[in-house]
Order: sequence, then structure tokens, then C-alpha cells
Amino acid sequence: MSPTAPLLDLRAVAVAPAATSPALHATGLRAIDLALPRASLLCLLGPRGSGKSALLAALAGFLPLAGGEIRLDQRRIDTLPPGRRGVVLLGPEDELFATMDVAANLALPLRLLGLPRAVRQTRVAVMLADLALTGLARRRPAQLDALQRRLVSLGRALISGPALLLLDQPLAGLGAAEASRFLDVLREQQRDRALGVVIALAEAQGALRIADQIAVLHEGRLIQQAPPVTLYERPASLPAALALGEANLLLGTVETIEDDLAEVRLDCGPLMSAQVVDAEPGGRCLVLVRPERVAVALAEMGGASIRAVLRASQHLGDHLRLCLALEDGLEIIVRRPPVGMMADLAPGATVSLAWQSSHARAFRPVPLWPLA
Repeated sequence: MSPTAPLLDLRAVAVAPAATSPALHATGLRAIDLALPRASLLCLLGPRGSGKSALLAALAGFLPLAGGEIRLDQRRIDTLPPGRRGVVLLGPEDELFATMDVAANLALPLRLLGLPRAVRQTRVAVMLADLALTGLARRRPAQLDALQRRLVSLGRALISGPALLLLDQPLAGLGAAEASRFLDVLREQQRDRALGVVIALAEAQGALRIADQIAVLHEGRLIQQAPPVTLYERPASLPAALALGEANLLLGTVETIEDDLAEVRLDCGPLMSAQVVDAEPGGRCLVLVRPERVAVALAEMGGASIRAVLRASQHLGDHLRLCLALEDGLEIIVRRPPVGMMADLAPGATVSLAWQSSHARAFRPVPLWPLA
């Protein structure tokens, strides 16, 4: 097998809407082309019903394909039953056996494979050490906290050495600190084992933190796959941009386009520049700017700036989250370091907002936003 070939290769994969169960909240999958490089971690992002869970279920063999094919290590697996694919799916529930202790839960896949007791014991001991769970071997699931149960579930998914590990919303039920720790452990295990991993997450923050690649799904279609920095800085569409986190959207009309730079007359008044994604001259557009890209000053910053009034300020430790109102009533969110005059701003203060044109993107409007 070629070492440069992707570990996982999806070609025009489709799943009929009727094949998805109500629990998956999916509308089916349509002609998904996706490649996972070897020893890499890919995150699936998209709103509820976009097809993330359906795609994982199809990879694992729990949903039939309506078209296309799935190859793992260049071997076609979509015609194989789940147990013969070399794929393990870890769902959002712990699925541990309450009557078994941690060691027995971990050993279960090895028992099903018929491995000798001594081999099982050795592998379980190694897995417990890898996950920092050695002292918990004789505890039952009810005696563990949420993070420990999740880690045991992860260990049981890893212990049989799958060629591909799938995780569907593994952070469900975990607090922020627990979720952060789980992602750290997952990334460490993925790297140590040179394992291929596909994980579906509800929030962009975790994906940006651990992913080698992010695939954005929207209404059952794959709309963009790229490294995190590429998706965040250069999204190919508005749904892809919004999947990567909070953003400000300002309505306007494109006056001119030159060298992929649009001059946009915003509805709130100013003429601002933005990088063109799919907007057209004379057409309506949405200008997207991330909150951390917006500069704030008490003094005027020239023509390419907007006046705004501070409505509220939240101190969130490493940054301030400012909620400001433009003259037309539109709300804009800004994130700034909590230092200097930023820390002293009080509601009612009038400020000037601006951003570099390279940090703004102009998109053709989509039906989710009815325009005047």
C-alpha cells in the first residue's frame, strides 16, 4: 500500500434520508468526498442536522450507503459488516458495563477477540498507565467521575488497536475543564499511536485546538475541508465561516471590486473594504469580521471607521467581550485585551471601530438572512 495514500478515502458517499434514524437528527448525506491523511485527526463541524453523526455511523457500518464508496488503507470497507472494518465508534454515552470494574470493561474487546488472559492483563495495565487510571482498575463505573468514565470508554475503544477511531460528541456531559483534559489525552494518544481519528464536535473551539483538518458539513454536504487556520482565516462560504466560531455580519452593497478587494457601502453608512469570497459588483453582501479583529478607540480613526456606543462589557479573564450598538441599531461584538482604556470603558461610552481589509470577508447573502 502506498504510504502517501490517505488512510481514509470517501468517494461520492451518500446516505438516503430514510436510512437515518431520528436520533441522528440528519437529513441524509449527499456526495461526500473526503480524505483523511495517515496519522491525523479530523474534526467534523456543522449545526445540528448537518450530517455529522450520520457520516460517522456510515463509516462504522451502521448506516447503509445509497451511493459511493469508503476505502480504508485503500481497501473498500463499505461492503463489509461493522465488525470486519477495523473501525471503532465511540458514541456520546459512556456505554460501560455497570457490573464490571474498570479493568474488566477495558478487557472486554480483547476477550471478544479471544486473546489469552495474560495478554489481556498486560494490555489493560498498559492502557491504564497511558490514561493515568492505574489506581482505578477495581472501581465500578458508578464510582468514577464523568471524565474518568469518558477516559475508560476511550481506553476500551483504543485497546483493540483499531485502524480508525471515530468519536461522536465525546465531550457531552463534561464541564469545560474536563472537556479540555479529555481533548488533551485524545490528542496525545492519537499522536503516540499514529492513529487516524475522526471526531464530531458541536463547538469550534475544540476543533481549532486539536484538529489537523476540519471538515464542515451543511445540510448533508461537505462544504469545505482544510487545516484549521485556513478555514478560520479563509472560509470558502458563509456557512463554513460561521461554523468556525463567533462573527459579526454587516449588511452592505458592493460598489466596486478590484484585485479581489471589494469596496462595500455598509447599511450603517461607512464605505469599508473587504476581501471578496463570492460577492458581486452592485450586489448586496454580508461583510464578516471576527470579534478579535475589530480595533476600538475613543478618538476618530478616519473615514474607514464606524461610531458605536458601548452597551455592555464582560471581563472574561484573558479578554473583554464588548457589546456595542451601531447607529442603525445593529449589535457588534468585540474581543479585546483587558488592559488600558479598554478596562475603563463604561456602558454609554462612544467609541470608533475599525478593522484591516485583510481581516474582513464579503459574502453573497444566503437565505438565512432576508435582505431589504
